[in-house]
Amino acid sequence: MTERIKRWIADTWCGVSGLEQLFGLKAGMSLHELSALTPLVPVPGAQGLYCTMQLPQAWPEFERYVLEISSTHGLCKIVAHTPTLYSDASGKCLRGCFDGVAARINRRANSSQRYDVYQSGSVFADPDLWMVALHLGDAALAELWTGSDLAGVVGVQAAALRVKSVDVYRGALELMLELDNFQAHAADADALSRVRAQATGAMPGCSVV
Repeated sequence: MTERIKRWIADTWCGVSGLEQLFGLKAGMSLHELSALTPLVPVPGAQGLYCTMQLPQAWPEFERYVLEISSTHGLCKIVAHTPTLYSDASGKCLRGCFDGVAARINRRANSSQRYDVYQSGSVFADPDLWMVALHLGDAALAELWTGSDLAGVVGVQAAALRVKSVDVYRGALELMLELDNFQAHAADADALSRVRAQATGAMPGCSVV
């Protein structure tokens, strides 16, 4: 039996997956390691963020990925974006794509929390006007995975999938994955921000970079 067939059987039937079978990456990978796998373009004005159109095991639903790479902790966050999708007024296409991506994650996860809600009192709280409600901020569709939800997904501590509006005819999906080392990275970033704030406060008129 070839290794390719073994991997296919493991992914299809075992239902337990690490990050390797999400996008072919691992938490903690360095900028050098990631650059050897895919072309990375720095996001202007955003330190540690890089954009790519390719990943070793990309999902067909997504066209663009933003990687957060800490100089200390390596790869700690992935945000995947679909192309802009046209949909009818009820959001059938967007909602169908959302359900498909969520189902793929739920084959590996234990459970999730879905939020398919309207703003209280919205005059657009009508399934046939869902795209209008979404664009105006009167509707939201998201699914979250945290803690024990992700016990079967090695390397990921939290995930969120949401629908974003472009206009009343178009929208897109965004999938965010916080990896196991994200909290350590966030703690370091908070500490650095406090140091910068204290230094700036102690020296009026000066900025700390």
